[in-house]
Amino acid sequence: MNEPILLNAFPKAGTHYLAQLLQPLAAPNRATTRGIAGHTYQGWGWERRPAESVLLDLSVVRDGERTIGHLPADPRYAKFLYERGWAMIFLYRDLRDVAVSQASHLPSLRAHPFGERLIGLPFEQRLSEIITGFADAPGGDWYPSLQRRWAEYAGWREWGWVLPIRFEQAIEDRQGTCVAICDYLRRRTGRPYDDNTIRAMERAHRPALSPTFRSGRPGAWRGELTGKALQAARDELGPILVDLGYEQSLDW
Repeated sequence: MNEPILLNAFPKAGTHYLAQLLQPLAAPNRATTRGIAGHTYQGWGWERRPAESVLLDLSVVRDGERTIGHLPADPRYAKFLYERGWAMIFLYRDLRDVAVSQASHLPSLRAHPFGERLIGLPFEQRLSEIITGFADAPGGDWYPSLQRRWAEYAGWREWGWVLPIRFEQAIEDRQGTCVAICDYLRRRTGRPYDDNTIRAMERAHRPALSPTFRSGRPGAWRGELTGKALQAARDELGPILVDLGYEQSLDW
């Protein structure tokens, strides 16, 4: 009934927003306050961390606690979480808005090896490179496309014991999202809730306390994706957006 809660999010999908809604449900695990990353550079890198290191991070989270993570859909992580009765919420977002948010955030991220490279580019080119990736970095390093990075996480939507939540749903229907989370926790862990729980979750949202919050508006990409960046999004992300229900066809 008091098993740990993991908010596992695709990077820049609105992690801090949803994490605030979970605050009334469980205490944060102090050893993992920065989150548990499945890839290098706090989850922004292209190489996976050793699974043993990730599982060790997960093992310090106790009953009655919650944590956040950016973990790819690895069967080893799924087995660990499922067998121990963890509840996992998988948060994702329109990848066009993810790209805009990443292009705005990555240049300021000291841990990211290409921050300096990206901040020196015009915004449209920066967006294009975030979407398509690049292979011409100094020293032969490369950065994978957004399509490839999403493929690392997409499998979580197929696990029946995981609760997938769209960022847009959480923004547009906060109360409904809080109810959906509590219903899921009741089914998964037997954790009870009442109207007071829902009200406390709704009140927990405070954007000023999020270190990376920008506007959080669904569909903000329409004012940002132009020219080559827009074409790159159409070429790279079209089928994914249809599969996720963000578009009805490739003609957008």
